[in-house]
Amino acid sequence: MAYEEITRHGWLSRIGASFKGILAGAVILAVAVSLQFWNEGRTVKREQALSEGRAQVLESAGAQPDAANDGRLVHVAGRARAGAPLADETFGVEHEALALRRQVQMFQWRERRDTREEKEVGGGTRKVTRYSYETVWDDEPIDSDDFREEEAHRNPDEMPYRDYSWRAADIRIGGFRLGDEAASQIGGWQDLPAAQVQLPENLAAIFRPSGDWFVTCETPAQPQVGDLRVRFQIVPEGAFTVIGRQQAGMLDTWRSSRGQELLIVESGEHGAAALFDEAASDNTSASWALRLAGFVLGWIGFGLLLRPLAVLADVVPILGRLVGFGLALVSGLLAAVLSLVAIGSGWVFYRPWLLAVIVIVVVALIAWLVMRRSRRSVTVPPMPAPAPAPSRPPPPPGA
Repeated sequence: MAYEEITRHGWLSRIGASFKGILAGAVILAVAVSLQFWNEGRTVKREQALSEGRAQVLESAGAQPDAANDGRLVHVAGRARAGAPLADETFGVEHEALALRRQVQMFQWRERRDTREEKEVGGGTRKVTRYSYETVWDDEPIDSDDFREEEAHRNPDEMPYRDYSWRAADIRIGGFRLGDEAASQIGGWQDLPAAQVQLPENLAAIFRPSGDWFVTCETPAQPQVGDLRVRFQIVPEGAFTVIGRQQAGMLDTWRSSRGQELLIVESGEHGAAALFDEAASDNTSASWALRLAGFVLGWIGFGLLLRPLAVLADVVPILGRLVGFGLALVSGLLAAVLSLVAIGSGWVFYRPWLLAVIVIVVVALIAWLVMRRSRRSVTVPPMPAPAPAPSRPPPPPGA
């Protein structure tokens, strides 16, 4: 069942709200500029760390530590294994793996709100909000107290079991042990089939296997609100590659000469060059994603700053739509300009050599223009007038 709610806002109240949004717009613009400026520094520092690491990384033959390499960046590839099995004592699950996790979900009501806004003559708006309800599996409790129609869509207040994860305390690749940070980056989760899990009797009486899940519902295809389902996942032992700092047989985060951190952990066996290439590509992708995010934030910020103009024009709805479209274009253009300034400033600030080149070029250009103008302003003395040609003597008499 769906419910609709209608609210109206007058023109004057909308104008007041739009002016309040100016402050929010200014804050968003500050965040956009800061994000893009910081991103340029992050990108440069990551590039520097990868470049220095690529030049200094050492191959570890046979995945065995060499005391001479302590404190150095090393590349290690081989089979990762755990020192002891991992166990979820609550559900009685035990497995030899690098990591184990329990995922718990509850079948619950979820409210959806769809809102449409219609402009009215005189600058006011009519907002129609439609509330609809559906049941979903979710790993977090959904608070039904805030629902528009809470009585008919009540969720349990708590979940009796929650998500939890365990990671092997002693993970080794060859003769190396992974430090805490390196171990935390071990990934590659796989579902543990329910057929391989033996629950204790008290829980087996409540949970029934259904695919990779254990469910509490009588009919798995027809769960009821409040039913639970649980599954288990593992990161199995297998081939991994690590590029990190070696210290006393341990692999963990390496620091470059500039203090940037570097640690690469990847499933499978890979060469050092391939991992550095992939990390450089990821750095470029992240850089462009953050630049785009900064541009979008700038667009939103300028939109809030200019919104009072659109609301003023809404006295005539069609005029308000035209003005709103034009202001959206202007906001996008201003956001693009602001992004270029923020990104350019970051480029120059975090690349001092580029600033030096720009200064030299600008100074040279100014000097050339000054010299050229000076040459033009030098007074050239006028050339003397040519002497008149001598007059021809008169012809002799009688000629």
